[in-house]
Amino acid sequence: MTPGSIRRPLVIAHRGDSAHAPENTLPAFEAAVAKGADCIELDLLLSHDGEVVVCHDPVLTRLAGGRQRVRDLDAAELARVDVGGRLFPRFAGTGIPALAVVLERVGTRLPLCLELKSCGHGRREADNRRLLARCLQLVPRRSAHALASFDAGLVRGVLEAGRKAVLIVSEAAALRRLAPRELSALHAVSAAHDLLDEEFVRRVVRADVPLWVWTVDGERAVRRALAWGASAICGNDVAANRALIDRLWHVGSGAERAGAGPAGTGRAGTGRAGTRRSP
Repeated sequence: MTPGSIRRPLVIAHRGDSAHAPENTLPAFEAAVAKGADCIELDLLLSHDGEVVVCHDPVLTRLAGGRQRVRDLDAAELARVDVGGRLFPRFAGTGIPALAVVLERVGTRLPLCLELKSCGHGRREADNRRLLARCLQLVPRRSAHALASFDAGLVRGVLEAGRKAVLIVSEAAALRRLAPRELSALHAVSAAHDLLDEEFVRRVVRADVPLWVWTVDGERAVRRALAWGASAICGNDVAANRALIDRLWHVGSGAERAGAGPAGTGRAGTGRAGTRRSP
């Protein structure tokens, strides 16, 4: 197999270039663009006034201190919450951006993988529907952006709307939450790196769906993901992952050089062409 016989794996920036800038912020997204990411993964929640904002945590303790909840603050208030200075002092004052702003400033330059964070079930199902509906309004129908979630119901809604859908999984059983025809219609399956084994990869190959792997940082983790046929790696350090992928692809087939995956798993670019940290 030659390097040109399969597509080079994509480098996805996990919450932007989050190793060097505050996650899910405009500085992290700008750094990801500058460092050569192929796609940016980011997280979406609803604000109190029904706007879609870019944030992973429903409670802001880790990012900003205190016990403020995203759903209790309006988008304008969230834009003023300092989520930069706690971990990256030089980015003090950086706020939580609205999805509309990110689409305008970054989405015209790179594809985005937009993760809809499930609001829960039962009484919170209505919030899930509101989040999905608002995202479908904001994201242009014919754009390169994909809508992703751990929640099979949200993913099903994306598919029913005729949009690019990504199922994120942290356990192998999650693949069974979609019907086979739904699984085969996905834009990708995005799997936690520690799920990679022969049985799991075979199931993805049978569905003929690209395999993305998170969260992948460091040469050993990158090589392992490529050996199992990842068509994209999602990590926090864009420049390091970009350099690793480029180097592996120049010395020969990335999958062949990366390590030994099992025969017959479709490891070299599964489907249509680290550390454990939730996407």
